Amino acid sequence: MGWITKTRVKYALAGAGAFYIILFVGYLVYAGTSQTAPQGPSELEAHPEKQAEIVSQRRAEEMREQLQLTEEQTRKIADIYLKTESASSEDGEQRGRWREQQKEIDQVLTAEQKAQLEQTRGQFGGPQGQVAPERIESLKQSMTPEQRERFEKASQRMQQQRGQGGPRGGQRGEGQGRGRGRGDGQGRQRPQE
Repeated sequence: MGWITKTRVKYALAGAGAFYIILFVGYLVYAGTSQTAPQGPSELEAHPEKQAEIVSQRRAEEMREQLQLTEEQTRKIADIYLKTESASSEDGEQRGRWREQQKEIDQVLTAEQKAQLEQTRGQFGGPQGQVAPERIESLKQSMTPEQRERFEKASQRMQQQRGQGGPRGGQRGEGQGRGRGRGDGQGRQRPQE
């Protein structure tokens, strides 16, 4: 037992203490940087009747983060998005509504924020108006399982139509353009639901 001295015990305890301190700091760094999965249903799943409000607010918050908007600007933009979400009109009017929405948003933004928005628009839209894959994934995260399923079906249908050179604004397929022209694909009027 001559090899166990006070000095060696002190060094061993100091080394063990330093080791545990390093482990604890590593755990704190890990816990602080790791993202935890949300618990329970999403806000949309819990309140599907408020979908337009929730989506409008989220879109405004995304813009707030990107453009450093004020509270007032964020509230006004959320109201603009909500008004557009709530408006019900035919597909042919969507482009006009979108342009009107952009004009209203531009009125809320400063010149500097408008320039920054133009630079970041590539995140939201790709060539020929396609939505960037990152944006699609973020949207899917906020959807309910039922919405995600409908979205996937609609995406597949659109890809098939594009692959076949299908309708793009002209003749509408089954279930689209109700009550207008060739809605059932046979040239007859579909019964109103």
